[in-house]
This record gives sequence, C-alpha cells and structure tokens, in this order.
Amino acid sequence: MESLKPGGYVHEEYRGAMRQNMEKKMAEKFREGGLKGVSGYLLEVFNVDVRYEKDAEDEERQKLNKEAGLIIANHPGGIDTPAIIGALTRDPADLKMVTTPRGYEEYGRALGRNYFIPIPSGNNLSEGRKMVQSVVEHIQDHNGIVLIYPSGRLGKSANVEFQSGFRSILANMPDNVMIYCFNFKNEETEKITRGLGKAGLYSDGLSLPLNINKLRDPIALNVAERYTQAGEWKSLINNLNMPQANKTLKEHYLKLFGHKN
Repeated sequence: MESLKPGGYVHEEYRGAMRQNMEKKMAEKFREGGLKGVSGYLLEVFNVDVRYEKDAEDEERQKLNKEAGLIIANHPGGIDTPAIIGALTRDPADLKMVTTPRGYEEYGRALGRNYFIPIPSGNNLSEGRKMVQSVVEHIQDHNGIVLIYPSGRLGKSANVEFQSGFRSILANMPDNVMIYCFNFKNEETEKITRGLGKAGLYSDGLSLPLNINKLRDPIALNVAERYTQAGEWKSLINNLNMPQANKTLKEHYLKLFGHKN
C-alpha cells in the first residue's frame, strides 16, 4: 500500500490503473498544449496559485522567453517543474529537461522523448559527455533552453548541491549565455504535495468524481527569480578542484536568493 492521507491508503490494485489514467490525461494535455498544457493541468490538480516574482512584461522575464540559456533551480517538491514551465510563453519545442533515467522512460513514454535528456547511469563518462553535448547543442545551435536541477534529486532548499554535470555544462558554454535561476520555499512545496495535495492527485488519477483539493482555497507558491550569465558562474570556480567548485557554486546560488549556506 501507499499512503494517501493520514488514515487512508491507495491499495496496490489501484496503483496501476491510477498510473495509466494519469499518463493518458497528461498525453491528452500534451497534445492540446505541449509541456505548458501538462504543467497547467498539474497545477490545477494540486490547486496551486503560482506567484512569480516578475511578470511577463518584465525585461528580464522577456529574456527567458526569447534568449537561449540554462534554467537551474532547487528541487524541494514535484510541483517545481510545472511552476517553472508556467513562466514560459515561448515555443514549447524550445524547452528540454534533464531528468533521471527513470523519468526519461516514464515521461518520455507519455510525452515523447524529444523533450528530455537523461542523466548518466552511475559514473558512465561516455553518457556524461553525451548529456553535456545534448544540452550545449540545444542551447547554442537551436536557441533553446534546458531545465536542470543541479542537485540531480529532490532536496530541501538548504540542501541544494551542485554536481559535476552543471560544472561541465558551464565549461562548454560562452560567457554570455543566460543562466535563469529559480528558487522555491521548501515549506510551501511540502504543503502542496503532501496530505491533501497527494489525495487530489490520486483522486484525479483514479477518475473519481471529486478532486478533494477543490474543497480548499488555492495554496500559494511563491517563485523567486534571478537572471545571470554563464561567465558570472565560471569566474567563481577558475582553478578550483571539484569539491571546492561545487561548494562555491552552491554558495553563490544561495547568496543570490538571500539564503545562508
């Protein structure tokens, strides 16, 4: 069994049906509106009121929707990705996301693999180089944007870590390439995705007549934004070894958003 909410469970017999229904619905939303459509659907299911720091007319936000670059963010909850995509108004084909091998298979099956770049399995150097090449080519050759979580996993805001993949991507990009930075509050994403939030996802996945999330007011999700360039990050780690570089990158990200290390 998997916990649904305090005092309730989703039985094993329903999990397969739930997954199939969710994949079907996401595929439908994808056909209607691409990744933006899928993200809007998930934000609706969780009943989230996303509050961005900048509006669509802001000069820096317009860069996000016109110029190539890399999107980075902390990753305290599963709602982070839909919230980031919600800020985009550019052609859906411009966006690719770096994801785990499991995510590559699951999301790729429902939405198409062209939108995803898999993280290498283990310490496979060949796969690592291929990932970096795919990211850099999409940004430089196709004026695209790539979303990557530097930690490579879910983790609280204070625990965001920078792995070698981000550093390798930086090393292969010109200094003027944009690095779009987003930040989420851990307590807000937890409030959305636990308890009633998860129940709402399950109720929709099982095609129940009522989404329990709609019985409450929308939950606010505040999204902080900072706009930087690759050269700013690269200058911080010149001549540093790998552990020092990763630590310095983490400190810089946290400083951008006023967090202590």
